Amino acid sequence: MRTAVWQPPTGRPAGRDPDVRRSLRLLREHSDRLARAWSGLVFLALLCLFTGLPVSTGLATVAVLLVSRRMITQWLRVGRYRAVVDELLATEPARSIEAEHLGGQLLRIDGNTLRFPILMPTVRLADHVWLVGPNAAGQAVVFGDAVVYPNFGQTVAEPAQHLSGQRPARGEPQVGARSSARSAARGFARRWAFTALMVISIGTELAPQPQVLTWLYVIAALTILVLAGRQWLRIVPCLQAPGLLRAPLVDYPAKLGPDQSVVVTLPDGSELAGKVVWSVQLLANVRASGLLWVAGIPAPGMTLGVGVPDYPIAGVVRFDK
Repeated sequence: MRTAVWQPPTGRPAGRDPDVRRSLRLLREHSDRLARAWSGLVFLALLCLFTGLPVSTGLATVAVLLVSRRMITQWLRVGRYRAVVDELLATEPARSIEAEHLGGQLLRIDGNTLRFPILMPTVRLADHVWLVGPNAAGQAVVFGDAVVYPNFGQTVAEPAQHLSGQRPARGEPQVGARSSARSAARGFARRWAFTALMVISIGTELAPQPQVLTWLYVIAALTILVLAGRQWLRIVPCLQAPGLLRAPLVDYPAKLGPDQSVVVTLPDGSELAGKVVWSVQLLANVRASGLLWVAGIPAPGMTLGVGVPDYPIAGVVRFDK
C-alpha cells in the first residue's frame, strides 16, 4: 500500500496550488542567485585586471567561466521554457495519465512521446504521471507523485526502438538526504576554498610591506571564519540528515504551523510542536497527507530525521523543549 503523498490539483489550474507556486518561486530564486554570483565574479575579474593582478585575474576569470557554464545549462534545461510552463500551469488542471518510460529522457504519455530536458527519477519510474497540456505546440508539463517539480516536455516523433539505459532505483529518504548532504558539502568547500585562494593571491600580488600583509591576512581570515561559520551552521542539519534517518520511519498525525513548523499528535493524544530546520519537498507532503514520518520517537528537545517512505524526500525537525 503506497503512502499518501502530494499530488497536483485536478479541479483547478495546477499553478494555483501553493506548493506548485513555491516550487516555481524556488526555481526563479536559483536562477537569480546564479546571476548575482556571475555579476560579482565579473566585477572581481575586472577589478583585478585594471589593478594589474594577472594571477588573480586568471583565477576570477576561471570562476566566471564555470558559473557561466552553470547558467547556460540552467537556461537550456529550465529558463527558456519558464514562460511556457507558467502559462500552462496558470490555465490548465493536471490529469492522471498512464506513462511508459522509453529510455533516456523520453516518456510515452496519452499516445504521445515527450522528450524532457530534465526528467526526475520519480517521473521516470512511475506507471502514471500528472499531465498538464499539451498545448497546440505540443508542449506539456508533467508532475510525479510527492515531488513538486514541473518537468517540461516537448512532443516528438517516437523512436524506432526503445533507448538503452538502466532505470534508476526508486528513491528513499536516505538517498535524498545523502545527495543533498554531498551537494551542500561540495558547495561549501568550493565557495570558501575559492575565497581563501583569491585573498592569498590578491594579497601576494599587491605585495605590501610584510607587516601590513600579515594584518591584511589576519583581518581577511577572521572575516572568512565568521561568514563561513554562519553558512556552516545553516547547512549542519542537511549534513546530519543521513545519520538521523537510519532508524525506521513511523507515521504520526501532523499539521503544519506558521513559519515552517509542524505539530505532531503523539499516541497519548498530546501534541508536540517542532521546527523544520531543513527539508527537501517535505512540507507539501505533510500538508497533503496530514502525516509526518519520523525516524525515532518525538520528544521535547529532540532533533530527528523525517521523510516520506518510498521517495527521496527528507528533512530534519527540531522539536520544542
